[in-house]
Amino acid sequence: MNKKIIIGTGASVIVVTAIGLGIFLNQANTPKPLTNELPLTTTAPVIREQPKPTPQYTPEPDWAEPETNNEPAIPEIKIVAAPEKLENSDPQFLLAVTDLAPDLGKWLLPNEQIRKWVLVIDQMADGTLPKRYRPVDFPMEKFAVEPMGLDTVSAPENQERMDQLVKTFTAIPPEKMAAYYQSWLPLLDKAYAEQGKGNSFDQRLQQAISQVLAANPLEQPAALTRPSVLYKFEDPALEKASDVEKILWRMGPENTEIIQDYLRS
Repeated sequence: MNKKIIIGTGASVIVVTAIGLGIFLNQANTPKPLTNELPLTTTAPVIREQPKPTPQYTPEPDWAEPETNNEPAIPEIKIVAAPEKLENSDPQFLLAVTDLAPDLGKWLLPNEQIRKWVLVIDQMADGTLPKRYRPVDFPMEKFAVEPMGLDTVSAPENQERMDQLVKTFTAIPPEKMAAYYQSWLPLLDKAYAEQGKGNSFDQRLQQAISQVLAANPLEQPAALTRPSVLYKFEDPALEKASDVEKILWRMGPENTEIIQDYLRS
């Protein structure tokens, strides 16, 4: 877990946070089962130059012992247990986040964390970002621009502002994130059910991840305009792009590739 050029830093943080939650879906590849079947091998008969040749056959091979799986047992992943109810779940949620990524806890905004994260994912599934109820406040430098010919474009240093946040999420072991997702999914489902929508939270999460994976980088810096307080793309086609795609553009191609590769792992 995804990421709005014309929205402030809070929206950027929301998207990256949602991408982090999306990483819960990463699962290790299931190994192919071993087989105990061995091929039956025989050699062709040897014909001797005699009036009555006697074919010589090799004896049938003895069956080998069944293969055994000598791979070491996967150690049990210890996680913070999910609370039974959404009410007053924030303390337990903070413990879980701190266990996954110690630095992330200091950026969380208090109150109703699970509901906020579910809201972010649900909106990201449609390519949009919430303007309220963000779960994280990540401090960043002010958005910078620079001239390029007659145009105004985003300054390169903007792409470095969320490096720490991206590294924090992608440092989480996918296996541990998957263990948390499986354990906490019933509670996430409860929060999603409160919205009275169809589908399931898992389906919306996969749709949100698809939004991130489908984003393509800008081929070159795009001209910006500032009709009011916030910058917008001068090209109407770019301005019509989804909020998720815009924020990934703002993060830069390197961070976008890191996130997409992590979600595919």
